[in-house]
Parts: sequence; structure tokens; C-alpha cells
Amino acid sequence: SRPFDHKDKEYWSSLGISSSTLEKGQVKALRKYWILSGKDVMAVNCRNLTYCYCFGGYKYKIYQPFNPPKFKFITNCNEYQGLSLLPDKGDILIIEKSYKDVLLLYEFGLPSFSPPSESVIVSEQIMSEMKSRFQKIYTFSDYDNQGIHFAREMRKRYQTKPLFLSEGIWKRKQGYKGAKDISDYSFLYGKPEALSIMKELINGKN
Repeated sequence: SRPFDHKDKEYWSSLGISSSTLEKGQVKALRKYWILSGKDVMAVNCRNLTYCYCFGGYKYKIYQPFNPPKFKFITNCNEYQGLSLLPDKGDILIIEKSYKDVLLLYEFGLPSFSPPSESVIVSEQIMSEMKSRFQKIYTFSDYDNQGIHFAREMRKRYQTKPLFLSEGIWKRKQGYKGAKDISDYSFLYGKPEALSIMKELINGKN
């Protein structure tokens, strides 16, 4: 790992996420990482901005935001992201699709976590615990086929309430005003507007 520099701070602050939240969320900037496959070890020097989500016990997820979609993430685990940031109890819990969205919602004082990937339905064990700790549980996924499937399955199994950024069923690829998720919205329109739209979405489901 390496200290955060101005490029790192510029990237994360553009999403509305502060250095203190990154520290609490165990996000580190990387200079180099190694991939082990059998007896072979490959060292990878990080040419683009690269970050590591650290879960403890040598479990990591590497995030490279400016890589092509297929190469943005590398991981050696299937950890739920953001559980350590949750309060013991609360009124609202939001199940997000990505850790950067979880970190932004933490900035807003909205408890949140995300499954290991967008295609993973949250386990019964995790949901049983969350229902004992939070009064209202929402999902917040992209308004595309995968995100809609996730929201429907979660509602069917656990009676969660779905939240989406959308301008209608025929504009799935566009999201809402060009944003597919809340960190996109914060990047495009600023942190106060992102908080405002979150309050509107939640109040619309109450």
C-alpha cells in the first residue's frame, strides 16, 4: 500500500467520499499487489489508480476504477462489504450494489452494506441478523435486468423495498439524469443533491 495522494483524494472526493470514511472503511491505495496461482507468483505494478478493500484475515478486494469493466475487480474472497460500518441497531438499512455506494451512504448517515457482487442474493443468515437490528430494509440496485432481478428476488424472499434511479422502464440504460447509482449521481450533481434524492426515494417508499 501507499499513502493517499492528491489524485486519490480528487477521485474519491468527486464521488462525495472523504478520507476519514475511507480510513474507517479500510480502503487503501496500492502501489503493487501479487497474484498467487499454485506455486507461481506474479507481481503487478499499479499504473492506474488502484485500491484495496481490506476485510481482515488476508481477505482483499482490489478495485481499479479506470480499468475496463472486466478488469475493475480482483478478489480472493466473497465477503459482504460494509458490515463493520453498521450501527448495532437502526430504523433504516439499505442494501447497496457496490462498496463505493455504501461508503457514500455512510457519509449521509444511512446504514448500508453490499453483497460480494451484484449477482449475489443476500444469505438467510445475514438477513435474519439484519431484520433483528433494523426496522426497514431497502435494496438499491441499478435499473437494469440484473438489478431488477436482484430487487425482485430480495423482495420475494425477505420483503425488502426496492429503490432505483430511473426515468422509466424504456430508459433503463440511461439511469436517472445519466446516473445509474448514487455515487454516479453525486459525481454528476454534487453531494447535497445526492443526499436530497436519497431522501426522496426513501420517503417515497414509506
